[in-house]
Amino acid sequence: MTGQTEAVPAQGSAGGQLQVSLNGETLALPAGSTLDALLQARDLDPMTHATAVNGQFVPRDARAAHALQEGDTVMCFQAIVGG
Repeated sequence: MTGQTEAVPAQGSAGGQLQVSLNGETLALPAGSTLDALLQARDLDPMTHATAVNGQFVPRDARAAHALQEGDTVMCFQAIVGG
């Protein structure tokens, strides 16, 4: 679905939207959305996924306070264990 915009449900939004890219998919989010809210809206398990915003790793305990900004590029992936 690259190149398409998909809306993410608002959670107590006070107006306005921003667009971010999640793994190459453009999403419209309520202004003030956090990285944690994005993961919840997309049903991504925060315990099994690693996240980076604009190429910078965001630790699990910092996601709730990490407000997303217009044009942010978010990468979310599951770690693969093996050898």
